[in-house]
Amino acid sequence: MSSDSMEEVGGANHPWSVLCLSREEFVSRIAEARSSPDHSMLERIITALKQQDDDMTPATCVELIGWLLAGEEPSPWLSSLKETGFSSKCGHVFESEEWIYKCLQCCADPTCCFCSKCFENSPCRKLGHRTQLARSPGGGCCDCGDPEAWNPSSFCSIHQAKSEETCKEDRVPQQLLRFAPLLFNHVLEYCCDGLLCNEDAEYDGDGFLAVLHNDDIHDMDTVRNSIVRAIDCDRQIAHNIMMSAHQHGSAIVKQGSKQHCNKIVSSLRKAGLIVTLTHRLWQRFELRATAILQYLADICSCSNSLRSVLCETLILRDTNENLHGVSWKHKPLQVFMENEESFWAGASPVLHNLYVQLIADEKFKNFFADAFIKLYPSLIDSKKESSVIGNITLLDVSVQVFTVPSVVQRLVRERRLMSILLSSLWSSLADEIIDVNHYDRDAKELPNGYRRVLSDLVYVLRIPQISLSLIQDEGASDANTIESFFRFLESMQEMDKHPLQKVEHVRDDRNWSESFSLATEICQLQGLIVQGYRQSLARISV
Repeated sequence: MSSDSMEEVGGANHPWSVLCLSREEFVSRIAEARSSPDHSMLERIITALKQQDDDMTPATCVELIGWLLAGEEPSPWLSSLKETGFSSKCGHVFESEEWIYKCLQCCADPTCCFCSKCFENSPCRKLGHRTQLARSPGGGCCDCGDPEAWNPSSFCSIHQAKSEETCKEDRVPQQLLRFAPLLFNHVLEYCCDGLLCNEDAEYDGDGFLAVLHNDDIHDMDTVRNSIVRAIDCDRQIAHNIMMSAHQHGSAIVKQGSKQHCNKIVSSLRKAGLIVTLTHRLWQRFELRATAILQYLADICSCSNSLRSVLCETLILRDTNENLHGVSWKHKPLQVFMENEESFWAGASPVLHNLYVQLIADEKFKNFFADAFIKLYPSLIDSKKESSVIGNITLLDVSVQVFTVPSVVQRLVRERRLMSILLSSLWSSLADEIIDVNHYDRDAKELPNGYRRVLSDLVYVLRIPQISLSLIQDEGASDANTIESFFRFLESMQEMDKHPLQKVEHVRDDRNWSESFSLATEICQLQGLIVQGYRQSLARISV
């Protein structure tokens, strides 16, 4: 949700009125917080964000952070930053059904794409290159300005002049660059507290909420009937809840005790719906934290300097508990990545938008990739066990990691990437393949997760030299990696077989389409691995 939309939802309460100050007093305190060496005024202002007052809306919080960053009215400052600031890479995050463009002559791989603005200003359009037009499923971002995604000559006129070298310094005042690390540390600490509030506090009474989130997967009848079964209401009430979630992104299904709401959440999740358990006292903090994180993403999208400061802050916080004379409680990136599944569902797309903007920084890109691959097996296990369909998870960021050649090549060398991916593929399917490679007759479909691993393997093996390194590293650090893939293929033999019946007709109602689909998708992997063998043989013959 953008800061503009938050303004509409949250109201127009200005921070000085919420803090019971005149505008002049507020501006004076902001100036003191930005210049005072003892940080006490900044800490008092940040503490104000934690008040229970309903007047402290998400929009008010964003405005307060904007004042601290700008030292002036934040809206004109952000507009000016967008016009005069530099960002070497576009990073525009696609909405669902938004048009995306692909130049088949200039892209590094099939996942690379332009947003409409970059395509309209690109040489690809002017020179009449072969292009594809498609609707985005949501998520993903424009790769214009990234030399690992596009031939630099195909960058649009906006980003062609903004190479990484020319964008190292933009027009952000030095005073702000000195103050921003401290402010970002306080803001990140606040966001961690806000998103983890459901773990750090317990409330009695009937203030818990079962919240339904909209998705683009389930039809209205399925959602309505699931709500009727979960809360035992009539169809009109269920219809109203469903339409509220459809129109506003989320809707409260039921308020009550924690036990009662947990039961409703469990029932709706079994139906595959995206549901969150929260509390009316937690919810305001979750919304505030989410709005602030979106504001940080907006700033990073138009300023290389501030993005670099935020990236450096996140990296330092992961290795240092004491910075700027303060003992911090959280490691923000670790908190965001490891606990995303427990956050309310509205936080995930905002966090992913922020990751996309931060990954444009070369140092942070590698730092994030290391953290991501460390969590990858547990993310796949969690996906396998979940019955929820269409929810956004950290796994959706994999395309931003596994399509970058320099990152993937390093992960293969230093982090045993291929071994992790192949073992994750096996673990996501092993329970469904039994005895001599037959499917369990009671299994109606393969578990969630395996398709994600397959697509990630395809991303990785498309990168030049990766399939060759898989073959050549057979006896090195990734020992037996290729053998593990062959064992997986062996386990698929006679999967869901249908023996010829010679005496009488036998009806078989098993769902064969899943095994057929798996075999089809595996063929693409086999072709990429065969390329590695051909490259290896070509080297031997030379």
